[in-house]
Amino acid sequence: GSKPEVSFAKIFYLNDHDSRLYLASDTYTQLILGSGMVVSGKNQKAVNALNKWIQDNYIEEKVEDGCHSYVIVGNLCFELIRKGKRVVDIDEIDITTMTRQEWYTPIHSM
Repeated sequence: GSKPEVSFAKIFYLNDHDSRLYLASDTYTQLILGSGMVVSGKNQKAVNALNKWIQDNYIEEKVEDGCHSYVIVGNLCFELIRKGKRVVDIDEIDITTMTRQEWYTPIHSM
């Protein structure tokens, strides 16, 4: 990979200070997200538990914020917050704080 010509911080700044860019990125984000997150499944107890976890940890809002980042700069990173082996929360990593080395570090999925 190569370093972007314009820093992520500058891209965010431009998006936040140009009403046309902001409106375009916000509209596109809403198109991607549609009517929100829907959890479904045969096990209603599991569905209810997952819905509660999503609500208690503001997961839908975090996904929306992450989607904004993805639309604006084309990248998104979430950190899984674990308690033992259990994922208890997610947190978006501020893309503007990542070092060049971190961009070249292999990413492992769950």
